[in-house]
Amino acid sequence: MTRKNGVAYIAFSNMSRHQNLGKMYYVDGAKDSSLSIKKIHPNLHITLMTDFDSNYNYGDSFDYIENIVPKGIRVKQDYLILSQYENTLYLDSDTRVVNDIMDVFRIMEKFDIAATFDYVRSSEERNKIWVKYYLIPESFSEFCGGVFLFKKSDKIKKFFEVWKNNYEEWVRLSGTLNDQPSFRVSLWQCEDLRLFVLPQEFNLRTQSKVDSIKKRYPIKDRIYHWHKTNKERKPQGF
Repeated sequence: MTRKNGVAYIAFSNMSRHQNLGKMYYVDGAKDSSLSIKKIHPNLHITLMTDFDSNYNYGDSFDYIENIVPKGIRVKQDYLILSQYENTLYLDSDTRVVNDIMDVFRIMEKFDIAATFDYVRSSEERNKIWVKYYLIPESFSEFCGGVFLFKKSDKIKKFFEVWKNNYEEWVRLSGTLNDQPSFRVSLWQCEDLRLFVLPQEFNLRTQSKVDSIKKRYPIKDRIYHWHKTNKERKPQGF
């Protein structure tokens, strides 16, 4: 059954590039992130895509566990298009939802995909490595690959195929596993996509950034996105 709106996480045993992180690190993080959503939106459906079996204690954090067979560290391009939702909000496992996010799904009434600008924007180093990246105007920023929303359609299916090919090319040329350079290139190439840029409160990357913005603008924090935010940060009034 296809549901209207939902949140998807991907966490599995081979994700970590850092040997000091246990194999459950990302699954535990996704569980904490999901619970932060459930406190605010108990009826919002949440899926975890994982290769861990049902013996893991997921508690009440996820509504559905979808088994996947990952072939690498990055598999968003393979599996997110299989989401059961008409509108899917993908979140990295190091996120925490701290306020109402339901209105973001309405953006899919007018657009195909929505993401926030990344703080990197564009990179001279990456320009030297990959001609596809270099040929894009510098003002077309990188977007964060850890918080984005999309509406299932043939156009989005094509986008994920393009992203998969570009990601594999980027890894081959650069020797790195960062998927944001290929995310930027793919969004530029798929010119029929209606792209919306989410405001930065949907991807607040550091506590200092949160504090700095609040001094200038009366924004409502939506999503915190940095390592250990679920364990170390308790937002005011939450």
